[in-house]
Amino acid sequence: MSALRVSSATDISFRVNGLELPADHGYGLFAAICQVVPMLRADRTIRLLTVAGYPNRLGKITLKRDREIGRSSRMRIRVAAENAHHFFKLGGRQLSVGIHQIVLGVPTILPLKPAADLFARIVVISGYEQQDYFLAAVNRQLKELGVRSGNAEIPLNQYGKIARKTIKVKGDTKVGYSLKISGLTDEDSLLVQHNGIGGKGHMGAGFFVPHWEDK
Repeated sequence: MSALRVSSATDISFRVNGLELPADHGYGLFAAICQVVPMLRADRTIRLLTVAGYPNRLGKITLKRDREIGRSSRMRIRVAAENAHHFFKLGGRQLSVGIHQIVLGVPTILPLKPAADLFARIVVISGYEQQDYFLAAVNRQLKELGVRSGNAEIPLNQYGKIARKTIKVKGDTKVGYSLKISGLTDEDSLLVQHNGIGGKGHMGAGFFVPHWEDK
């Protein structure tokens, strides 16, 4: 796992305008961005936070459009600060994600800030699909990063159960879990945010934000 320096990464946030997207749109969004910024495909330290919306039970999400209360759907790219300018050209672009069309707004730079509790919608670690082995692999990766604080756990879903998450990559399905890490020091929090956990970061996996931000 390639590691970014703690001082080097930043987020670029874009408002996403459109009607709907597939709920699992990580690969489609990745492919669309690569058409404009090819370096996303080559640089494995870059991570993508996919677009949040309202599930409609048809395997799709309806995009949030209430700008007045700050709930517009957004996409983020986490990249080394010296490479952020490559992604500014996405502002104002129309992207095709499968059969769906979205338009990105003006890019906003968001410096990373430490938070004691972090959350990732999905973390994928190849070869570790069973939850106990998955958590053991998470803890090994945290140790390799030099993270010494915090407790990693798979949060329960709205039904009080642990649910597997998936990312479809062409014809292949990658299995993972949501992950919460609580009780981090400021330094360890930034290490986790900058470096992520697991693979498929280009497609939305392993992207950690302060726990309250994903609500």
